[in-house]
Amino acid sequence: MVHDDVPTVRQWAATHALFWDEAVARAELEREAALPSSIFEFEAKLILREYDAGRLNTTWKAK
Repeated sequence: MVHDDVPTVRQWAATHALFWDEAVARAELEREAALPSSIFEFEAKLILREYDAGRLNTTWKAK
C-alpha cells in the first residue's frame, strides 16, 4: 500500500511500514517531503522527524 494511488493511503501505509520495512517506507516519505508545499509534504516531514527522534507511536489510543 506504500505505492497506492491515493496519497492519504500511501502516507498512512508508509508511516506504519517504517517499523518493519524502513527502507521502502522512508523512501516514500522522503519523496513526499520533497513535494512542493502541501499537507503531504508537511506531514511527511513531521513523521520522519518524530520517527528519527524515537517519538513516533502508531499504537497510541485515546483514553
